[in-house]
Amino acid sequence: MILLLKRKKEIIFIEVKNISNEDDEQRQKEWIKKLSNLDSEQNHFLFRMGVKFKDTILKKWAMDESYDKKIHYIVILEFNRLDANQRRLLFQKFHSYLPICLREFKRGVDLSRWMIYNVEEWNKDDCYNKFPIKVLKKDTICLKN
Repeated sequence: MILLLKRKKEIIFIEVKNISNEDDEQRQKEWIKKLSNLDSEQNHFLFRMGVKFKDTILKKWAMDESYDKKIHYIVILEFNRLDANQRRLLFQKFHSYLPICLREFKRGVDLSRWMIYNVEEWNKDDCYNKFPIKVLKKDTICLKN
């Protein structure tokens, strides 16, 4: 599911994946394989995140939603077995799965920022720390009040 935060200067699309609480060791190994397969021609996880974002953008675009603000797309990936360096490597490949060129159309979409964070990194980011989040329980991450 993609959450939307509409602000004065930007619209922030947030995709949340909480894998850390998966009890099944085999499922965690599958996630490690999915996330670390960066040398292949297509990374399944990044591909799916890109498709979900494109689908959301196109649905809102088709409904004549105005995108006169900058767009941020943030994936919050909470997975204890994935460190900051591994998230950085995912981020470096991430842009090739996103519709960067949509700003050139008449009703352009200016995707100005995309990141892959964990909860702690999100809460420390100067742009997003006004909307702190926390992990509540298995598969649940929410905005703090």
